[in-house]
Amino acid sequence: MYDYLCRSHSVNDCSQISNCQSNLHAVDHANTRFSKNCIANGVGNVVCARHTFVGKSSAADLKKGEKYCSMDYVLLSTLMGVTIAMLVVSYDVACQWSVNFASCLAAFPIAMQFEISDIFFTTVIPKFHILGHGKQCQSTWSLNFRCWMGRTDGEGVEREWSHINPVALSTKVMGPGSRHDTLDDHWGVWNWRKVVTMGRHLRSKLREAIPASKKHCALLNALSATFHPQTVAEWTQMVEDWQEDASAPNPFEETALETTKADVEAELLAEEKAEQARAPTNDPLLVHTTTMSAFLSMGLDLEDHQRVTSSKAKQLRRGQGLYIEGAMERRRAALRERIESWRSIQALYMPGIAQLCQMSPTDQDTEKPESMQLWLPSSLPTGLRETGCVNGLVDKERRLRLAEADDALVALRRQLRITTGVFNYKKTHVSGTGQKANTRARTMLSQLTAKTRLIADRYRAARKALAILDPNGDWQHRLRPLRQEDIRGPTRTDDDESEGRRELSWIWVTMNRVPIEGDEFEIAEGMPCPLHVLINSHYSLCS
Repeated sequence: MYDYLCRSHSVNDCSQISNCQSNLHAVDHANTRFSKNCIANGVGNVVCARHTFVGKSSAADLKKGEKYCSMDYVLLSTLMGVTIAMLVVSYDVACQWSVNFASCLAAFPIAMQFEISDIFFTTVIPKFHILGHGKQCQSTWSLNFRCWMGRTDGEGVEREWSHINPVALSTKVMGPGSRHDTLDDHWGVWNWRKVVTMGRHLRSKLREAIPASKKHCALLNALSATFHPQTVAEWTQMVEDWQEDASAPNPFEETALETTKADVEAELLAEEKAEQARAPTNDPLLVHTTTMSAFLSMGLDLEDHQRVTSSKAKQLRRGQGLYIEGAMERRRAALRERIESWRSIQALYMPGIAQLCQMSPTDQDTEKPESMQLWLPSSLPTGLRETGCVNGLVDKERRLRLAEADDALVALRRQLRITTGVFNYKKTHVSGTGQKANTRARTMLSQLTAKTRLIADRYRAARKALAILDPNGDWQHRLRPLRQEDIRGPTRTDDDESEGRRELSWIWVTMNRVPIEGDEFEIAEGMPCPLHVLINSHYSLCS
């Protein structure tokens, strides 16, 4: 198995990878003014992905960045004279490089060519670099989903650069011959150190793999036991079919089956239109221009605006200027006006809350709008909720709250992905480049963190309302309490354990609600398996 990757990229070569969903930014700092006129502006090489040995004839100078033709030459030079039965190539842009590799192979000398159809040939993206790609790449090119990969991460070449990069301070001023000899010597020492420490290294890996294999097998069996055996067999067959034929449906691809808040609102509106067609024309509840579902949706939106306004008010500091303080007052005035307008409709659908809304004029004038109680059905006392609301209002709020919780989870996951990407970009390409760039990056991260906090509060509010409206519902199995430690990204951070040992937060493995008849949650027939849950459920002894 071979893995190749290089630090240097060419700006002129960007068009070859531009149609990928990749968020990698390695091209940002390529071909700077300090390297434009150099004979060689980088080195590309091939290393063994399993043990990080540098291959024979596996290094070449990069003339104008990391072009595919240069990397093809490096790979084929390494494979000359080698009998190949299985070849796995990991590359940070394998999703684009592999598209034309077979056709480009024919342009090389016969001695360097090999027949791809005669061997097991596959391409993957290393585990660290794949996090910068989109969902489609992550489900198709991940090492976690490939057979016979074990615990390989494909990032061995990155570790090798930590040894060879310091040599550049000397080799950059050498002649071509001296430079090549020096690099060969350093790579030779690297391989020699690998050989003499291989026994101790493999022994430590074996001691770790045996108990970890038992642990992960037990976790996989416990998870599989929660599903019907026939369902597990169907999912297993889907995986085997996809691994044999990449054109088969990808079981690891996430599909959007959740019922969104917009779907529920449209469904409720259609029901209310049907009720209006059957009801007498003099019923004030059915002829009002604002229906029950629209009234509740407006209430949920007002609740969300209250959270946003409260968050912005907490961020205000004294001395920020009259403009910012005036903007906050205008926001509060607009929110107060919307609440008062909504109150007039609330009296129609919730006549029993008149005594709760009776406040002195002084209190109404001094209370901030973000602190005003809206008195939605979920916030009423039990007796008043049953007698003070029109029929069907409580059930409609339950359905909207359920959709709101699902929407909040989807938004939270997306927000955490964005935050993780921005943080990794700042750490790799912004840190150390200047105070201005760092300040902008920190400001962006602060804004993303504040937005994440608001989404988490929206989920908690929806779940709290569901606990009151439907305390014994099936939603509790998947909409769990959201603790602060649960709000973490899908990828490993510097403080986490290794990729194979860490545990995902429940927000990444919970299943979304499936829209089926009866509006109840269950495993629908034909529902894709949550295989993204199982990506680390096996532990290979070939680690």
